[in-house]
Amino acid sequence: MEKPGQSIDTVRRFFLFLLSVLSLGNFLFTTEIISQESNQKKPEKHSVHTENKNDLQDTNEPDGILVKGYTDTGLTGIKQNVRLKDIPATVNTIDDRELKARSADQWLSAISYTPGILAIQNYGGFNTLTIRGLDSRNVLLLRDGVRDDTFLIQNSSPMSNFANVERIEILKGPNSVLYGQGAMAGVINLISKKPQKKAGYEFSASGGSFGTRRASLGATGPIGAESLRYRIDAATSQYEGFRVNSHSLNNVFSSLEWDISQKHTLSILSGKTFDFTKPDAGLPKSKNPKTDLVEPGISPNNNYNTNDDYLKSNSGSFKIQLNSKFSNILSMRSFISHLPQTYYYFAAEDLSHSSIDQNTIERDHLHFETKRSPLQGTVELNWTFQTGFKHQLLSGYEYHWMISRHRRRYFPEGTTSVHIQYPKIDSVQPLPENFTDRKTLYQQMHSLYFQDWMEFPGAIKFLLGGRYDS
Repeated sequence: MEKPGQSIDTVRRFFLFLLSVLSLGNFLFTTEIISQESNQKKPEKHSVHTENKNDLQDTNEPDGILVKGYTDTGLTGIKQNVRLKDIPATVNTIDDRELKARSADQWLSAISYTPGILAIQNYGGFNTLTIRGLDSRNVLLLRDGVRDDTFLIQNSSPMSNFANVERIEILKGPNSVLYGQGAMAGVINLISKKPQKKAGYEFSASGGSFGTRRASLGATGPIGAESLRYRIDAATSQYEGFRVNSHSLNNVFSSLEWDISQKHTLSILSGKTFDFTKPDAGLPKSKNPKTDLVEPGISPNNNYNTNDDYLKSNSGSFKIQLNSKFSNILSMRSFISHLPQTYYYFAAEDLSHSSIDQNTIERDHLHFETKRSPLQGTVELNWTFQTGFKHQLLSGYEYHWMISRHRRRYFPEGTTSVHIQYPKIDSVQPLPENFTDRKTLYQQMHSLYFQDWMEFPGAIKFLLGGRYDS
């Protein structure tokens, strides 16, 4: 039996432990207001009807989770109406509810807990990841089904906040048959929030340690009749950081949906991001790497960057899409998209010990500018038919054009220096302004692909696909 003195000592130790945890963490205090008209439908009378045998709807199989490409309620998957358990790949979905539960408004905090994925951030602003051991160059990033080849080109990318993201869909495994180059490890699709037929409004504000401030608002509903709907989302995320590695992420997105008829729906999406990040070169490496990872005695709060270091990222998005359902067995999806991106970066990257003064850290610097302008057009046809067994045939054509301009200059080790124990966020010494390394990349690609999902009697299923790029 525990004595009274031991009980008090236990409470005291727990209280001290709690204080130590609170002193280390980054905590948010959130206020959220959601106003939306009731979506509950009145009970309807059910009528008995018969199904046409030519309708080709499988009514004998139990309901399952469907992977429905880019429809409002489905998953990315293989762009076809296929149950999740039948897909020869691992699918992970992070929906809006889970993002809120994690208080995740950025790429790193959103996908870090997904099995098989290692997500990291380099120099305070560039996000990269591995899926099952394969790096970002083998992971295709999609934005509402549109290719974003940033990972394929430079292996890392700045990412804005996720205020307009409804869910993140991760398909792990080779998917080059449908998506082409860059999809060997998997596909990650960022799905935006869609306009709703019922009016709804959202507002969220958060505050936390290290100067964390977040705010987002959204509005959706019909414009007159329910056949025309809109949605607007805007958000900002501010963070000062305990190492003066601050960021400011801001974006605004809008979308419009119009049911032209019962068979055709037109969607228009557009958005803009304005992000600014103070890069972080980290801490100096230890002189004795066998015993220590970083130099002993250095405060983890030390920042060795200059006042001139920055990462400025601006990106836009525009997409116009037409969904057509000609019958229960034939449908078509077509869209045109444009995703311009611009990055400006200057920062100290490598920290090394001076060979002259043991109290001095020497820095090198990298400066680059990237402007990328991709254009994509896609037409896909889904056809369900039978030839003794059931077929779900997807066929598509994709056109991709891109121009990417990149220029950079590198300043070697020892260009600038700073005190190892008491660094100051100083202005960098004057540097030459000419860019010695300039690259321009042009890309144009035509692609044809198909995928036939076949279901044989006896619960046997077979998937056949192919793709041609030129």
